[in-house]
Amino acid sequence: LVRRNPRRIPGDLDTARAIAFAYEGVGEAEVANGLFRDLVARGFGLQTDWLQALTGRGREVDGLDHVGEALKRFPISNATAQAAFQRARRYRELPRPEGRTRKARRPMDEETLDALWSLTAHFAGTTIADPAGYALVEAMSRAGDLDGAATAAEAFLRRFADSRYRDDTWYFLADTRFRRFEEKPTGESAALVREAADPLVKQKFRASGRQMTWSPFRARAYHLLARVHHVLGELDQAIRMYREARSVEDAREALAFLTEERLRLEETVMRPLAADTTFPIRYRNVRTVAFKAYPVDLQVLFAVRKTLEGLHKIDLSGIVPQHEWTVELPKHADHGEHTRDVRLPVKGAGAGVWLVVAKAGKHEASSLVLRSDLKVVLQRVGGKVRVYVTDPRGMPVRGGYVTVSDGKTIRARGLTDGRGVFEAPGVGATPFVVVSSGDRYAIGR
Repeated sequence: LVRRNPRRIPGDLDTARAIAFAYEGVGEAEVANGLFRDLVARGFGLQTDWLQALTGRGREVDGLDHVGEALKRFPISNATAQAAFQRARRYRELPRPEGRTRKARRPMDEETLDALWSLTAHFAGTTIADPAGYALVEAMSRAGDLDGAATAAEAFLRRFADSRYRDDTWYFLADTRFRRFEEKPTGESAALVREAADPLVKQKFRASGRQMTWSPFRARAYHLLARVHHVLGELDQAIRMYREARSVEDAREALAFLTEERLRLEETVMRPLAADTTFPIRYRNVRTVAFKAYPVDLQVLFAVRKTLEGLHKIDLSGIVPQHEWTVELPKHADHGEHTRDVRLPVKGAGAGVWLVVAKAGKHEASSLVLRSDLKVVLQRVGGKVRVYVTDPRGMPVRGGYVTVSDGKTIRARGLTDGRGVFEAPGVGATPFVVVSSGDRYAIGR
């Protein structure tokens, strides 16, 4: 009858059971087995129907508990496996109701873990074992058991060699190990992070279909590796890894910091005649610097600018430098800012003023270098300024030419008297002074 017109057969459980026994009675054991399994599945369906009924009455957690007990009485099938997995996930999403031994209105992490442990143990041979295994790792992590989650992740990777959750698990393991590394940075803890992160940057993984592709965690794995190198002071390796992880904001910012180029000179440098004519340069991530030096008439420059601020910023268009040279700077493993004295290649021991311009790639800086043995001291007396000019022995310099500005206009010009003194009335709060005597210059403020 089933074979001739199955649509006419009643759909009730008693009829289905009778047909199953009929097949068994005529020796069709394989068909009978399938029919009996269908009967069991239909019976389990009644349990899930009861869950829906309790859910509709606001008692979903009680329904999930009921399904858990029912699962113990039914054989393993796709239906029971799916129900077990759905049950575990719903525990995770629901707050704990009143009347239970554990604290109410809190996430049911413990119930979720219990359900997942049972699921992975009893349904290990089903297709649900793969996503359930990864869900167990996530649940343990959410419950705060990072060590246990890491152990579960390692077991998952050994067991599911072809899982589409392998890259998720590798990244979770790498991230967990990195947290331990940050607590205690050692070569051993760093090696454990690399062990978990390397597969993500070197291997392709199976996507939702059968296609092999790079993991979406690849850039984040590079970021973890870069941070390990950064913590250990291996900055060249960290820079390479940060470049691979540019899609991660922190990686872009760390890379910009480590590779930033800087080139700075002091605005004004004064050197005595008895010393070498050098000036300091501050640099970072710069290897080759080209210099040009231009002789400067400081009195003329001061008359034009009327301030000592920004004297090094001069338009040099069309002017030929007196000296040009290049300096190779050492490479520093710390990628930090360093200072070095650079010698100005002037001939002889004469006095003078030079504007030095330094250039490295797109970076440019300049400095006004004064070589002189004049010394200038300013004295404020009410609204006037007294300028004292002396030589290296501390003796007054008579006849020194003094120009005084308030930063906006030239307020006074004149020569020092026999005491090396020049007085400028009504200068204001910000006096600037340039003194020249022959080829020697000095500044004061």
